Amino acid sequence: MDQVIDQVAEFEDVRRAVVRTLRELGIEDDGSFPLYETILCDQNRSGRRYQCDDVRAVWFSGRDTIEFFSGDGEFLCAASVNQDPLAAAIAAA
Repeated sequence: MDQVIDQVAEFEDVRRAVVRTLRELGIEDDGSFPLYETILCDQNRSGRRYQCDDVRAVWFSGRDTIEFFSGDGEFLCAASVNQDPLAAAIAAA
């Protein structure tokens, strides 16, 4: 049961990081924020794919990185799941 709770917490961390990064990319939450989530699963790996407007984000379980792509497949950026936004702002300064 603890493993399930840990996985749910991990998915919530990923979702928060996706929303944070989408805002940093200029996609604002207007109250309807259509964030679609898809579970990815095959024999070798699992993860999540998120879609909002014309931006896709992909995260694989066990990795700390989420990769963001435009609608035409262009790589936009990578974000850390566990990066503290305040620490990121300090590092960027």
